[in-house]
Order: sequence, then C-alpha cells, then structure tokens
Amino acid sequence: METATDRLAQAAGILPEYTDKMGQVHVTSLETKRRFLSSMGFAAATDEEAAASLAAFEDASWLRHCPPVLVVREKDLPVHVPLFLPPNTAPEIGLRLEEESGPHHDIFLKLESARVLESREIAGETWQKHDVTLPFMPPQGYHRIQVDLAGTLAQMTLIVVPERCYLPAWLDRPEPERVWGIPCQIYALRSHRNWGIGDFTDLSLLVGEAARAGASLIGLNPLCALFPEDPENAGPYCSNNRLFINALYVDVEAVPDYAESVAAQALVASADFQARLAQVRAADWIDYTKVAGLKYPVFEAMFAHFRGQHLDADKGVTGRGRTFEIFCEQGGLALRQFATYQALAGMMVKGGFAPGWREWPQPWRDSHSGAVQALSHDARVQFFMYLQWLAEEQLAAAADAGRQAGLSVGLYPDQTVGVAGDSSETWAQPDLFVHDLFIGAPPDLRRPRGQNWGLAPMLPHVLQETGYQHFRAIVGRNMKHAGALRIDHIMGIMRKFWAPVAVPGEKVVRGAYVAYPFEDLLGILALESQRHACLVLGEDLGTVPQGFRERMAEMGILATRVLYRQCAATGDFLGTSFYPALANVTISNHDQPTLSGWWVGHDLELFEKHGLFLTEEGRNAAFNKRRGERERLVRLLDIEEGWPNGQAFAPRLTEAHLCGDEMPPDLLEASIAFLAKTPSAIVLLQLEDVFGQPEQVNLPGTVREYPNWRRRLPTPLEDMGTHEGFGRITALLRKARPFA
Repeated sequence: METATDRLAQAAGILPEYTDKMGQVHVTSLETKRRFLSSMGFAAATDEEAAASLAAFEDASWLRHCPPVLVVREKDLPVHVPLFLPPNTAPEIGLRLEEESGPHHDIFLKLESARVLESREIAGETWQKHDVTLPFMPPQGYHRIQVDLAGTLAQMTLIVVPERCYLPAWLDRPEPERVWGIPCQIYALRSHRNWGIGDFTDLSLLVGEAARAGASLIGLNPLCALFPEDPENAGPYCSNNRLFINALYVDVEAVPDYAESVAAQALVASADFQARLAQVRAADWIDYTKVAGLKYPVFEAMFAHFRGQHLDADKGVTGRGRTFEIFCEQGGLALRQFATYQALAGMMVKGGFAPGWREWPQPWRDSHSGAVQALSHDARVQFFMYLQWLAEEQLAAAADAGRQAGLSVGLYPDQTVGVAGDSSETWAQPDLFVHDLFIGAPPDLRRPRGQNWGLAPMLPHVLQETGYQHFRAIVGRNMKHAGALRIDHIMGIMRKFWAPVAVPGEKVVRGAYVAYPFEDLLGILALESQRHACLVLGEDLGTVPQGFRERMAEMGILATRVLYRQCAATGDFLGTSFYPALANVTISNHDQPTLSGWWVGHDLELFEKHGLFLTEEGRNAAFNKRRGERERLVRLLDIEEGWPNGQAFAPRLTEAHLCGDEMPPDLLEASIAFLAKTPSAIVLLQLEDVFGQPEQVNLPGTVREYPNWRRRLPTPLEDMGTHEGFGRITALLRKARPFA
C-alpha cells in the first residue's frame, strides 16, 4: 500500500527501485527515503509529517500561478502554458512574452476558451488549473512570460529548444565521414619548458602536432578550478567550481605582464627557484604543492606589476587594463563570488581553519553576508579574477591554434557530473545543493564496492525553480571554446545515484537513484549545442537506464564505447559491426587501465593492493578471467584482420604473452586498426597507450591511496613528431580515416 512518504518521495524524485547491470532489482527502503527527504528539506520522519510536507509542496506550486519554467520543442505547436488560478479570476488575463533578443508581445486570453485540467482545494478555496495556448511559437532561446492577475504578477521562463543537438556536415549525411582524435590530460603533458605540469602553451603545441598527423580533435580533462589552498586535492572531476579554470594551466612566461615585471623575472632567475624548477621538470609524477609553490609567487608579482601599471587610476587605465575590466564586468556576480571564495579560503587557512567553507566561522559561511560583501572588493579578490582572465585568454588562444592548424572539430573538453561538496560553487548557491548526500555509483561487477564520488547533487525541484540557470551556465561555459563536449556520466541528466558517507566498517556504498527533469535538461543541452555549433558526446558507461541510449541517438548525442567493455554475454569481444555509427570509440579511458597495463594485469594488482576486491573469491576470479580475456581479444583481432603487418596473432603468441608477462609488440597497432574499421564516427587515441605507459590515470575507488591525476607522460611534446610509435600509429589512422 502506497504511503504518504512514498508519494512525497515520488514528488521529490526519489526512485522506488533500480535494476543493476546483473538484472537484480534494488528497492529503495523507507529508511533511505526518509533520510533523503530530510536532506532535501522535507519533514518526513512520520507519515503524518510526510503528508503535510507533500500538501505544502503541491500547494506552493499552485500558489505561484504558473510553473517556474517550461521547456518546449520548437515543433511542438501550439505552446501549452498551465495557469493555476483562484476563484473569481477575471475572465480575461494578460500575458507579456519577452523574447530573449528583446521584442515583446502582449497577449490577451479569455479563460472561457481554456480547458480546465484539474481542481484543488487551497485554504478553503477551489483553485483551477487552466491550459492556455500561445498564438505563436517564439524562436529558440530563453524567454520570459509575465502573467498579470489583477495586480499580482506571475513570472516564468519559457525555453524553446531544437529537436536535437548539433551535428557537423561531415557527420550529418547518409554516408558520414569518420575521424580520429587524441584525448589528453593537460596536466600530464611534458615539455622541456613547462613548470612540472602541462599548460595551455603545451596544449597549443599538441594541437599543432595532432593536426599535422591528421587528427580532427583534441580531448581535454575537465579544466575546472580546483583548490589553491590544498594543491594536492587535484582531482579534476571533483572540482571547486565548474564555471572557472584551474590557474595552474596558465603558462606564466607567456603572460605579457611577466615580460614587463622585473620582480617576476628576478624571482624566476634566482638560484633557489631554478633548482626547484629543475626538480619538478625532471619528475615523473606531479607534485602539485611544489608546482603551486613555484607558480603562485610569480602570479602575485605579475599581478602587482599589472595593477600598478595598467589599473592605476592616477596614471590612467591602459588598454590592457580596460580589457581586464571588461572581462570582470562580463563575469558578473559569479566571477566575483568565486574570486571572493578563493581569497577567503586563503584567509581561513592562515587562521587555522580548513579550506572548505563548512568549517569556517560565521559570517564567512554565508556568501551574502555583509562581511563577505565588504571583502569582495579587496585586492586579493581582484588577484583571483586576474588569474581567471589569464586562463581564459590562454585557453582561447589554444582553441584558436586548433582552428588555425586545421582541426575540423577542435577542442573537446569534459563536463563533470558534479562539484565537490565543500566548494565555492556550493558556497555561492547553498540552496541549490544537498549537503550531506553525495553523487556516486552503485556496486557492479567492475566496482563491487560501489563508489561515492564526494560530489554535491543539485536539488531537482530547486533547479527547476531557478529556470535551470546553473545548468545552462555550466553547459555554456564548457562549450565556449569547444568543437565537441564530453558529458561525463551522461545518465546523470536523467538520474543520479545519491549516497551518504559510509559508516565505519561499511564495505559497500548504499544509496538510491534520484530522478532529474530529463527531457528539459536534454532540450537545454541541445539548445546550447546548436548555439555553439558543438558536438555532444555522452559517456554512457556503467548502469544505464532502459531506453536511455536510444534517446541519446535520437538527440544526436554520440555514445561511448570502450574496447575492453564491448563484450557479449559469452565474454567474447564484439566485432566492428556491433559498434554504433553515432559513437566515439577508444581502447581505454582515464578510469580504465592502459592497454599495456590491462594486458599485464597492472590494474588487477592495484585492485588487490588497495583492497578493492570484496572477497578472495572475487580476486581469484578476476585474475583467472584475464588470461581468457587476452585470448579472446587476440581472437577478435584475428577474425577482424586487425593486425597491420598481415600476420595473425594466434600463431605468434607465447606463454609469456598469454600469462601477461609481456605484451605482443604490435597489439596496440592491431587494436587501433580494429577500432578504425568500426562505423563509429570518432576514434580516440590515448597518448598513454602510444608511449607504452602501464600506469592508469585514475583508479576509481581511491582518493589519495593511489597517485591519481599525477602521472606525467614519458615523452616531451617537442619529441612527439619524431616518436616512432606516434608516427606509425597516426599514419595508420590517417590512412583508415583520411577526413580531417
């Protein structure tokens, strides 16, 4: 029997059950529903409380007279607008439609011609839900509707969206072209000139090398701002703010202010600085604390020069200074809040507090407090705005370098599924986020413990109440300099797995899925995609809801296929014909082992070392299974004739190969040749594979136990063009996929 708690949970988006990848159904418990509802701001300790909360929630949606936002497809005529009206409403009501581009339209509607869809008793009065229709469809965009109800003004956002995401001409045709690209972790790029971490100048160099080799796109890890006061908190998928950029990617020596600043140059020229610089340049693993310790003092010296020479009111603001001021004006409140938070975090750490805002004393926890507002105009705040300006200019230059080099797609950044719970993003908009539950993933065969990613989920109903403004801002930010955008865990626009922090001794993450307004978010994604002429690629790995991938294809969103995971129920790897055309394909990704690491079982050794196997039986099964997987991969390549040298693998395999002591020397070429033969639109070639790196970028299920996001590429960018493996494999791709 359905209870009031069940109905409230349903209204809040908490799903009653989910089916895992093994086909097992998991029912959301009453305890979980009540825990989640409390975290979402609903009183629901008893059924009586839940009933009262549900009534208040539903009444509130009627009392605002119209929904906060309405998303419609441009071909869905006519536009139906629901109005919630009290008794004795005038028989004719006026609406004003304000288009995003400026024009407005005054519309008068007679209620007698509107259908009554529903009635509701509120405070002893009978309200009615009317279905009114607009006489025309406005163009694609974000519009405002105002409803005049005898002095009461109700407002809503009307978002008109396209039928699907942008597809370029080479892909949107009966016989589409097929291209290839290189995904990179910017921080991992090694060059003779960088400061122990890849930067935007390195990205520009990579863009040039890739274009000359015939690539069409360069993939990027999330560029989101991280935590200057805690440099080792370096995971790009658990960021400080998704609207801003990690300043460590700025090439200090490429900034004009560095060339002008005697103090900055003297600091860099000092013997101590040069010794520390040589140390981080030589390292194979990034020491973020040391890198930040080099860059930030120079940033500060450059800013002091810039402020004195270009922003001095007495001398007059220079052209460069005015460009910065315009950047700050365009960044608006979001930029100022972010920079204020960065300044505050530094101040708090110096005072002995943690860098995360939840540990701060009042009034610093409140982003709108008088103390915070007073601080927001401090020079230190301006410093962090300056860093964002530098990062924005250098990223734009790298994107332009891609266009100039002839990349047909361009840069391909990554949009994360969430943001760190203790971040500037949650500090600036605390009402939008849940603060004691986190986004993660349920247990499955690959990750039997499940995952808690430490990411704060947005509240679905608050997201709607704000007209999806934050989601719109994040998508637009990520597409700004992009020709394609990867959406990490794209199932998250339909539902997210929420989980509390595990209690001591709990080995498996336990939680439930919460639904989001899928079609609305999908429509906004399509609108931004068309506006920015930006392809959308969805990372659809993991537990995928039924019908989700079909909807992705209808919307023109490219799926993701990883060679290791493309298996039939028998365990055999799938042939080329099983790969969809509208997809990007790769041997591996940042969360999977590299090809050499997979072949020798390096990933299994890491799982064992870090206690990621639940049982000894599971550990033994995984190690025993890997030998069979090696044999099946070789069998696939032989069947598909993926080998580039004309010699089948099976007769050449030795026991050392099969047991994982060593990898066959041409396995990478054969695997890439196989993927290049698939009908899929994009093949991605990982540099970690090209350079034979066994260590994987990230080991899910670990935070600081494994050096995630720290491994530098072994080959400098300056040597890439003459690297024998890079030349051989890119020639193979260029021949198989000549369109660039």
